[in-house]
Amino acid sequence: MLSKSQFSTRLGHIKDFAEIKWGWEGNLLTQGKFTEGIKKGKQEFWVAETDNRIVGELHILWDSEDHEEANGVDRAYLCAFRTHSDFQSKGVGKLLMTRVLDRIISRGFKEVTICVEQDADELKTIYKKWGFNTFVKIKDVDLHNLNPDGSLKTFATAGELYLYKFE
Repeated sequence: MLSKSQFSTRLGHIKDFAEIKWGWEGNLLTQGKFTEGIKKGKQEFWVAETDNRIVGELHILWDSEDHEEANGVDRAYLCAFRTHSDFQSKGVGKLLMTRVLDRIISRGFKEVTICVEQDADELKTIYKKWGFNTFVKIKDVDLHNLNPDGSLKTFATAGELYLYKFE
């Protein structure tokens, strides 16, 4: 079993998408949308690694079409938060989240949001432990995830948007 000290985090690079096939499941349109956001400085992502292998990712959107998610001033939005199945429950997600929250604070942002599907009770419990305690709203559509035809994806079950206000 790997110890938490055997994982590290770093700023992700567009070329890293090729290694994170396990997280994107062939969703090239969304990957393209994220690539454009990164190139324009509207978002960035962080990865967790062990033995030079990417085992987790978490994206920060500095601004969103939906300003309840992110407003480009003091509220950011987190999405595409995933850990490879072989490395779940080993502290990778917590390590990534801690690093990303530090990054958001370092940019002067005061708040961050994250969305979780309504039926994902275990994730909601984890997110609440991390400070995402304020319910914002229900979301039916994911503005950052595209179907193969280019339309916006809808959530399998409605998503709940939660807010974390830094003190």
